[in-house]
Amino acid sequence: MALTLQSLFTATADQYRLKLIAGKKGMHHPVSWMYYTEDTSTIDFIRGGELALTTGMNLERTDGGRGSYTDCTIAYLTRLITCLHELNAAGLIVNTGKYVGEIPGEILRLCDTLKFPLFSMPWEIHIVDIMQDYGNRIVNERQKRKSTAGLFYSALFNPQKFDPAALAGTSFENAVVYGIVLLELPEELFHKSDEELSRYVDYSFNARLDVPQQLFCWFMHDHKIVYVFHENPEQAGAEISRAAGDDRFFRI
Repeated sequence: MALTLQSLFTATADQYRLKLIAGKKGMHHPVSWMYYTEDTSTIDFIRGGELALTTGMNLERTDGGRGSYTDCTIAYLTRLITCLHELNAAGLIVNTGKYVGEIPGEILRLCDTLKFPLFSMPWEIHIVDIMQDYGNRIVNERQKRKSTAGLFYSALFNPQKFDPAALAGTSFENAVVYGIVLLELPEELFHKSDEELSRYVDYSFNARLDVPQQLFCWFMHDHKIVYVFHENPEQAGAEISRAAGDDRFFRI
């Protein structure tokens, strides 16, 4: 149930004049936070799921100031996008109009190949406005997600305290049938803090599931991840099994 790029884009594209120009197949990726960067040497600090934003003000430094504007743009964006993708960032917004004009075709093709969403946003839109707005949306969704997971924890382990009416306003409000999928954690993950593990599941593992985020919630219990689905639990279970088999931690 994490907030995804698609849900953010649908809700705010008109407000911030956002255009999805490449990488549309990655729009299901959950978003953990906003990350402003103008220097590719600092992005190692991101932890996964961030939606990055850049103006390209330092792109001329990419090749020491040599080459054409287009060459510098391609060099800067190629390195930035490649690094962000390797670190499991959600996508990139380029604030166009001052330092970056039209995005070169080479960059669009790179993002399509990587399934890495690339957005343009005109210079007239203030960066601080979208960053503050998205930050608030992410925090609110995170709180809602924790509350929903807590309700299902009670439903499973303290059923006498479960009130179905508390699901009003969530994607589970009108659900009739639920499905439960358990994924056991390998021992090498036991030493990680709950926060580290939660971030990994939310913004790395779940991002690879071909299941809409609004169709499930999850929580941890007794060294297991408990997934609760309200549509197609069999299909969801098969998808989790596939993703776990490919994952660097989970093995089934």
